[in-house]
Amino acid sequence: MVDCMDETTTSWLIRSLQAGESSAFRDLYKRIVPSLYVWAKVRLPHEIQHRFDAEDLVQETWCRALARISTFDPERGSFRAWVFGIATKTCAEELRRLHRRRVERVESPEELPADVSTVTQRVARMDELRRLLQRIDKLDALSRDILLYRGLEGLPYRELSERLGLSVEACEIRWRRLRKQLRDELLPKGLLEP
Repeated sequence: MVDCMDETTTSWLIRSLQAGESSAFRDLYKRIVPSLYVWAKVRLPHEIQHRFDAEDLVQETWCRALARISTFDPERGSFRAWVFGIATKTCAEELRRLHRRRVERVESPEELPADVSTVTQRVARMDELRRLLQRIDKLDALSRDILLYRGLEGLPYRELSERLGLSVEACEIRWRRLRKQLRDELLPKGLLEP
């Protein structure tokens, strides 16, 4: 099971990583990779996943996060939102590159720990995540957007409301209902934003 992303431990891991302790990166990665993997599977169009899959997107996002960890500022937002912001930009860039048929890899300025790839592969094989992805495929478009923006990216209700054209209250109610339905399916702890 995945550890819950409690803010105290997450903040400590970030400070450790910013201070140069590379083992903190691996622990931080293990905390958020299941959510990021599900997000990537939902975000990437099925027709291109044979050329750029969710595992690639997750690892590319973490290469970039590692290179930019010194720029993370908890006063500007949560770590989860920061990582998903990097993931969103990475996904958009990769989709543009694939569209132009020039697939380029962004080289990491630092080498990732060897077990990062193993962790990503293990997450890809988790039965709980497979069940969630099957369930997501059956959601209507609005519920899917709420899951992506609030549940996985951690977007505040105000921003969710603006993006979806619903009231803040409607967003809160819909998210609570959807989260309860998905949690009833015994998903890993910490996968969805509380």
